[in-house]
Amino acid sequence: MAVTRNTYPEYAKLYGENGNGDVLQISYLVGVDENFQSGDLGKRTFQDAFAGLKSAGFQATADAARRKTLTLRTQTKRVSIEMLLLDPNSGEFAAQAVRGMKTADIFFYDGHSGLGGYLNPERLAADTGSPLALAKNKYQIFVFQGCSTYAYYNSAYFNLKKTSSDPKGTKNLDIITTGIGAAFNVGAKVDVAFFKSVATGQRPSWQTILDNIRKAEGYNSALSHINGDEDNPRAP
Repeated sequence: MAVTRNTYPEYAKLYGENGNGDVLQISYLVGVDENFQSGDLGKRTFQDAFAGLKSAGFQATADAARRKTLTLRTQTKRVSIEMLLLDPNSGEFAAQAVRGMKTADIFFYDGHSGLGGYLNPERLAADTGSPLALAKNKYQIFVFQGCSTYAYYNSAYFNLKKTSSDPKGTKNLDIITTGIGAAFNVGAKVDVAFFKSVATGQRPSWQTILDNIRKAEGYNSALSHINGDEDNPRAP
């Protein structure tokens, strides 16, 4: 369908004082496909994305087997990406997901959706011992790069952002989800395309960002789309 109007991420909030000072903080979790052994598809995504981000200009400041950090200076922010390779069934994964969702400006997950089980707020609460609470007045972008994440990881997170002045919970949250299965073999390219679009100081529309993701997917499109942008700016 033809795009009838463009919408933009809330760049003024994202690149302004958004709770992390002069740092644009990104929490980037990659779930293993089966295990941490060489050849695992999730591990390959993790390694390829790290290489892709370095090629895009990000500087590596930590390079461990399952934890990597990168940084980039824009005109207004120092962008910091923390990459973690995790087993999505583990308590560690739940703890890191909660930490990222609570504190990061951008939370990105690439891996199996677990039929909605891995990042279900109820599962996260059960594993961490307390309900997931999101900062109501902090603008955030969540990306769920897995199979059919629209069905699993959409309305539950908007519900956690609702206030009396924002009854839909969309004013301070935008979510990218997939309509169908997401392929591991293009995951790293998709992830890097998103970060290059949003976290390098450029200010493209959501439609341009999604076009960049589709180009990275090639014929393996997962029908990615943006949710919650109906109240977003019409200009950068």
